[in-house]
Amino acid sequence: MLTIYRWNSSTTTGAPGNDQSLNNNSGFNAFPLGNRLIDGVFINQGKYSNFWSSSEASANNTALARYLYFDYIDYHFNSFGNINYGFSVRFVRD
Repeated sequence: MLTIYRWNSSTTTGAPGNDQSLNNNSGFNAFPLGNRLIDGVFINQGKYSNFWSSSEASANNTALARYLYFDYIDYHFNSFGNINYGFSVRFVRD
């Protein structure tokens, strides 16, 4: 069974969870797929969209990641994710 996750709604102005047709000047689209933990359990669907970056981190078992939250108006960068977690990957065509 295919489940399509949509952003949770938010009371924060400009958050991804608000009216997406009026809240997308950049044209960037992402589904809030959450992430997969080390034990294979999926969490945070509808709340987060986590993406691996191409940059490795110097800390043990971590890499730089970018996070979009349903109730936050900006993305988090320079965050570290455990490399054993499952995050989304975004492909950019040249």
